[in-house]
Amino acid sequence: MNSLKQQIIEECVAVAKADGVTLDEDFVATIDRLFAGARTIASMRQDLMKGRKTEIDHMNGAVADLGAKYGIPCPVNAALATMIRYLEARP
Repeated sequence: MNSLKQQIIEECVAVAKADGVTLDEDFVATIDRLFAGARTIASMRQDLMKGRKTEIDHMNGAVADLGAKYGIPCPVNAALATMIRYLEARP
């Protein structure tokens, strides 16, 4: 089975294609390489740690919404957005 990261990327690429955006394999491979073994704290994680709202609705949430518009299932991006929204709502 593909990794979670790969599933997220595959959904993003499918939605981008349906929306008329072409992402070549080099782009996708570059994204994969950039985040492989990253030792930084993601900005979304930093936002959660500081009790701030994240950009999840503009990222993975937008992918899930566009996927629904085009009839493309995006269960991984939708689930990720739901989990982050849950974490944002916690006191």
